[in-house]
This record gives sequence, C-alpha cells and structure tokens, in this order.
Amino acid sequence: MSKHNKSQILVAAVFSILLFSMRVTGLAANPQASQWVNPLEMDFGPVGLGLTGPTMIATITNSGDVPLTGWAGGAVPAPFNASQDCNIPGGVLPGDSCHYYFTFSPSSAGTFSATSSSSTNAGQIKIIVHGTGVGAQASYNAHSLDFGDLYTDGITPVIAPQQIVTIENTGLAPLIGWAGGAIPAPFNASQDCNIPGGVLPGNSCHYFFNFSTSVPGSYSATSTSSTNGGSIIIDVSGAAHSDQNVDGLQQASPRSIDFGPVGIGNNTQLTVAVTNLGTTNITGWAGGAVPAPFNGSQDCNTPDGLPPGETCHFYYTFSPTSAGSFSAVSNVSDSFGSFSIDLQGVGLAPSMNVNYLWLDFGPVAPFNHAQQIVTITNTGQTPLTGWAGGAVPAPFNGSQDCNIPGGVLPGNSCHFFYDFSPIDEGSYSDTSNFSTNAGSFSVKLQGGTLTVLRIYLPSINR
Repeated sequence: MSKHNKSQILVAAVFSILLFSMRVTGLAANPQASQWVNPLEMDFGPVGLGLTGPTMIATITNSGDVPLTGWAGGAVPAPFNASQDCNIPGGVLPGDSCHYYFTFSPSSAGTFSATSSSSTNAGQIKIIVHGTGVGAQASYNAHSLDFGDLYTDGITPVIAPQQIVTIENTGLAPLIGWAGGAIPAPFNASQDCNIPGGVLPGNSCHYFFNFSTSVPGSYSATSTSSTNGGSIIIDVSGAAHSDQNVDGLQQASPRSIDFGPVGIGNNTQLTVAVTNLGTTNITGWAGGAVPAPFNGSQDCNTPDGLPPGETCHFYYTFSPTSAGSFSAVSNVSDSFGSFSIDLQGVGLAPSMNVNYLWLDFGPVAPFNHAQQIVTITNTGQTPLTGWAGGAVPAPFNGSQDCNIPGGVLPGNSCHFFYDFSPIDEGSYSDTSNFSTNAGSFSVKLQGGTLTVLRIYLPSINR
C-alpha cells in the first residue's frame, strides 16, 4: 500500500470520528431527537391489599442531538400510579437521563395491567406495568373441638381444660375487621386477634375456648366470626355426667384439623390429643391410617394402655406433592369405642415474580458491551429449582446465579444477567425463554448500534 493511500485512509478515519463526535454532541448538520426507554415492561408481582409495592423505575435517556422536550401523557389508571422528573426547563439534554416512577396500590384482589403512553419531541413512549393484588387470608388449624364428658356433682361447676385454636394470616394484607365469635354458655370464647394494625402477614393469633357447667347433659355450639380474610367457623362440643364411676369415656380433640396452605415438597404436623376420662386403661388401639399426602402416627398404643386421666397423641402430617385441596378421615378404634378425625389441607404450587419482562439496551457502539439485570423472586413456599433455558443468540448473551444447590428459598431472589455486544450495525431483538418448577417466563430483549458515519475521500491519481 502506497504512502498516499495510507494517508487517505487515515484522513477518512479521523473525519469519521469527527462526524460521530459531532452527532453525539449535537453539532451535526441535521440534529435529531432520539430517546431510549428501559425497561419497557415490568411486573410488581403480588402486593397486599391496602399496601403499596416498591417503586419501579423506567429510565429515559436522550440518545439524540437535541434536548428532549414536549412531554405529554404517561398517566396510568388505578391501582397503578405514575410520576416523572423529565419535564424540566430546557428539556433533558443529549446524553442525560430522567425517570418515570411507577407504584402499585391494589384495593381489590386480582391481576392488573396497564400501559403508560406518553410523547416527546422524539416520539411515543409506551411502558407496560403488571401487578397482582392479594388480600388477607385466615387459616386456622382446628375446625371442631371436643371437651369430652366430665363428671359434675351438680353443685360445683366442672371446668374443662382450655382449648386453643391458632389463626394464621397466610395472605399479604393485615387481618382486620374481626367480628362475632361469641358462643353461648356453658361455653365461652375469647381471642387476642383484634389488635391495632391487625394480624400481619405470616403472623398468628388465637381463639381461646372454655367449657364449664354443673348441669349434666350434652352441649354443642358454633363460634362464627368474620374478618377481611374470610370466615372462621369452629364447632365445639362437651358433656357432663353425674355418675362418678362411669367408665369407657374418652376425649379426642380437635376432631377436625386444617393444615392450611402448604408448599409442594414441604411438610407440616398437627396433633390430636386423646384423654382417658374413664376408670380403666384404654387398650386395643387400631386404625388411624390416612392416605397420602397425609400421614399419621401415634404414641397411644403402649403395652399397658392409656391409664385414667392420662393423655396420648395422634400426630398427623401433610406433605403435598401437587397443588390442590386434599381431605381425608382418620378412623380410630380402641377398647372404649371409636372416634374419627377429619383432615384437610391445600397444596401450593411454587411461584415466582420476574420484575422486568422487556429490556431495551438502547444504542450501543459496535464492539462495546452493555449489561442489564432481571431479578427473580420466590413468592411461594417451595424452593425454586429446575432452572432451564434462558439462552439467547449473539449479539445477546445470558447468564444467571439462580441454579444453586437447594434452589432459591422462599422470599429470596436471584438474577439473570443479559449482555448486548453488537459487532455489526443494525437493530436486534430476541426473547429469552426459561422455565423452573414454578412455570415458564419470557424476557424480551432489544437493542441497536450507534451509527458511525464513514466518509471516504475520492481517489487522487498522480
């Protein structure tokens, strides 16, 4: 190559860089307004009713040669809200950024979506937002209590041991609005649930039940109360007798147990107490088995039996392997007779939230590199496992820190890292599809290259 040709190429390269610089700094002959918005779609995931989820932010970058001005629109309907810091005097200067701020405050349960549509001198901006409103949910471990058959002399009231039902808030909003729950004598009910601010998600409170009478007979009642998390209905029964030497009486309580929502692969246990109210030992224990996903064991079947006044236990577990509602009946017999225990529970499928569903890398100079991060949060009760997919072809690339031993635990988060490294000029788009034990999600990717103006000088012939 001649010295002249080398000089010609060098001049062309310098001039190309100069024009590129002019375009970036707004000195080009034909200045243009251009904007880059990221992300273009976001998901707040589950948010409790009456609460506001974390603010999510979309960044608008001026990728053109003139200030971004003329901002209009952008509002979103409730339960979303949008604000921005873009409409400033003089506009958003080339190379600078501003922001749209989105919040989600659901007042009713359900899935919501909206689109924020706005415009500037560079064109339209559309940002899609999603969210799910989740209310309070009252789950209680016992639906039926039995105080047994107790002796009374007809004068002094017999007082049965107190029984307690635990109410857990398995939803995402505080449990409030407690009403009802009272039951007639000889029963009595009280609770520690009606507290300022309500029972917070994941927390528990209690109903306390008592039985006392001096009048022989059989009694039953139902405690019915309501909250914003649903109704609480608990049946209670008890009896009193005047014969001090009555044999063959036993108490099994609670008679109906509820495991509530339990994540697939998890295991929880509830206990039923059996008390000998007779005058001889209880022997000959049989039955009690329940089908999967329940299981039962007990400590009652001892060599000498259960002595008068003593208590033994049946231990029931619930280990769901699939989503859905389950129920079973445990039938038990012994030398005093028989009784049955109703069991129920709900298997919860794994769940997750992906915060960004559409990423735009904007304009990237050839041979440069940009990275963006998507956060995946475990919103269920079961570890997130079985990660597969997510790969995208060049000039995109994807990696992640989610596929860890034991999976991503409930409440924890992991990340997908997406890169954009263009070589050739042009516009690019693709979709990253991945799956887990909680289902499948897709993240849309797009990006483009900065246009570098190349001007070649004409040949000079000597």
